[in-house]
Amino acid sequence: MTDDTPLELEWSLRGRMKQARIASVAELHRRLGTDRVLISQVQLGRLVQEVPTRLNLSVLAALCRVLDCAPGDLLHWRTCADSTAPTRRRPRRKVLSSDDMQRMIGPRFHLRSKGDET
Repeated sequence: MTDDTPLELEWSLRGRMKQARIASVAELHRRLGTDRVLISQVQLGRLVQEVPTRLNLSVLAALCRVLDCAPGDLLHWRTCADSTAPTRRRPRRKVLSSDDMQRMIGPRFHLRSKGDET
């Protein structure tokens, strides 16, 4: 590998879960709860699905305890050329207009802007 080879982070939490025979985020969340780690199941689901942009060290330590691994087993560098699986990106959220919002919540509610006085 040369110095100009582009690198990317590989986050292998899902693979480690599989090795530890943890089939779901809910099961991982339950096991982390015994370590008294404060992380919601939704946040944990994001950690499982994508490379985190930031990670609390106490969460990382608890993940390593539960999965019986070291931090380097979960997060390591690889060359972009080694990447065989496409990276998953979160789909873009559609920006809803006030008319779309009104249709979604129904006629019982009226959306007011800051200037409306009733």
